[in-house]
Amino acid sequence: MKESDKSNRITFIEYYFTLSPKEKQRVRDEFLKSSGISYPTWYSKLNRNNFSILEMKELSRICNLEFIE
Repeated sequence: MKESDKSNRITFIEYYFTLSPKEKQRVRDEFLKSSGISYPTWYSKLNRNNFSILEMKELSRICNLEFIE
């Protein structure tokens, strides 16, 4: 991977906080549906930035972006 490609990537948390409320809701709802986690667990993971590798892959798929850890 090129160095410039690495510098263009952001964390999921950084990306999430740039979204509009409707976009945040879409990402959240799609992730909850595909992962089966609860609404409170979503916010716990979001606040702690505590997503597993598989969850991060799913978030990347939903957002159509590759996030750094």
